[in-house]
Amino acid sequence: MSRKLWLSAIMAALGAILLLAAGFANAASTSSAAKKGGTMRMNMSATDVDFTDPSLAYGTISWQIEFATALKLVNYPDKAPPLGGRLQPEAAVGLPIVSKNGKQYTFKIKSGLKLSNGETVTAKNFQKAIFRALTKSMQSPAVPFIGDIVGADKMIAGQANTAAGVVARGNTLILKLNQPDGGMLSKLAMPFFQALSLKMANDPKGVDAYPSGGPYYIQQRIPNRRIVLKRNKFYKGNRPANIDTFDITVNTNLDQSLLQVKSNQIDYDMGGLPPTAHADLAKTYGTNKGQYQVHQLVRPTTSLSTRRGRPSGPSRCARRRTSRSTARPCSASAARSPASAPTRFSRRAWVGSRT
Repeated sequence: MSRKLWLSAIMAALGAILLLAAGFANAASTSSAAKKGGTMRMNMSATDVDFTDPSLAYGTISWQIEFATALKLVNYPDKAPPLGGRLQPEAAVGLPIVSKNGKQYTFKIKSGLKLSNGETVTAKNFQKAIFRALTKSMQSPAVPFIGDIVGADKMIAGQANTAAGVVARGNTLILKLNQPDGGMLSKLAMPFFQALSLKMANDPKGVDAYPSGGPYYIQQRIPNRRIVLKRNKFYKGNRPANIDTFDITVNTNLDQSLLQVKSNQIDYDMGGLPPTAHADLAKTYGTNKGQYQVHQLVRPTTSLSTRRGRPSGPSRCARRRTSRSTARPCSASAARSPASAPTRFSRRAWVGSRT
């Protein structure tokens, strides 16, 4: 994958990820109208995630969920654009020290961080994520993004269990590259490289539930049925986390789900809206005034304002995209027309919680 291609894919997917991640964040906002605790009940109509395993998940909705669960070296803040699209340190004390030749990155990890199982986070937890992704048996889609790490080629080929270019000493993580990579920070902000438990097994079929270091963790996943996120009691960061539980039912019916949201049985559908519902919702609730929201993923350019992003990412992601999804994973186009802008509808306007 060329650097231009993966970068455009990241930026297009980022807009989609931040759109729904805003749902998790706003549902747990510190607004005077919000309240703490309770369960937010959600549907994911017409689809399920590809994986919840961080080394394997490469779908847009998977990453939306992991945005709420992952603890990464650097991350995108829960802020409106343009600030929300600018990387900032998360688990790292600050941005890395980069060598003059651009081939070595040195991170210092904050002290006191813990995963949801109480495990103390050190540089080894990030080393674990990289090694797990590079392990041949995992066949991780993360491999193209870290193939320039010294020793990665031997792990990919199954000739080694570790890579010399990933060094963990206490709270210091050093990454050594074969050649400079100006996009390294953007790559490390992917959920693939979040802090993982040192006890997490290498399972090519994927681990459905596991400890994580973000505001939430995935407590349960029953494929094709349900995903449950719980608040991480060990999380001490400043990301919003007012809701206690996100309870997601997958593969629901899109039309029935809209009726459930209107009747306040469900708070939000991650799968989108029926194409015929927009005119009525806009008339009833107004556009961008509360419950019914319409936003472009990426500001369109003049020359591409009528083009729709087309999926061209890796096959693992592309084959799991559904035509009903409002957020298309792995799009290589960085321009979206207003007609293809994603929408969301919530009966409760993203404040408070169901109890």
